[in-house]
Amino acid sequence: MTDLFNFYSVLPKSKNTNLKGFKQHFIEPNSRILMIGGSGTGKSNAIINFIERSSGSFNKIIICSFSTTDEPLYNYLQSKIPDVELINNIDDVPAVQEFDDKNKNKQKLIVFDDFVNLSKKEMQKLSDYAISSRKFGFTCIYVSQSYTAIPKIISRNCNYIMIFKINDKVSIKRIIDNHGLVNTYKPEQIERMYHYSTSMPLGFLTIDLKTQDESKRLRSGFTSFF
Repeated sequence: MTDLFNFYSVLPKSKNTNLKGFKQHFIEPNSRILMIGGSGTGKSNAIINFIERSSGSFNKIIICSFSTTDEPLYNYLQSKIPDVELINNIDDVPAVQEFDDKNKNKQKLIVFDDFVNLSKKEMQKLSDYAISSRKFGFTCIYVSQSYTAIPKIISRNCNYIMIFKINDKVSIKRIIDNHGLVNTYKPEQIERMYHYSTSMPLGFLTIDLKTQDESKRLRSGFTSFF
């Protein structure tokens, strides 16, 4: 047992520690979320569901898709929430430090889609969000078809991993190894949960790396705990 005192326990607690609709998604505010899955497996659909389940929590929503923002579901989102910003040029993505203002404690959401082909210099802006975004009220979602192509500084700062249907076993094995899951679960247990979750249309396995409660570590979709 550690002999260190937890000073976080004496800090004043925010009146609203969770996003609205928390029990509809179980995602804590100011988190970094990694979504992994092949094309057409439901990643964009899950993002829209998360926003809808958050019941208007976000004061600002930015969608950055570096292939194209002409995505039907993103266009649908903007039709429902006109203030949503759609960005497809890395130069137009605001630096996270720009939000160090009087509104930095207001909840914001930024999505980075199709980002793995950015140059190392361009990727730095996304890495800064992975490291510092929680200080400026951001929840970040990183969307990719490949886990192994994601810079480690991003993947290792993520609090939640959502695995949609993928065509390789390497990504699942890397996720199990890199995020300490092997200390609690056998790889075949996680693989069974993954196959169960993705057997349903648009389904995914959620790994919660933030929780201290092992009974809430893994779930199917947003709310179905194993």
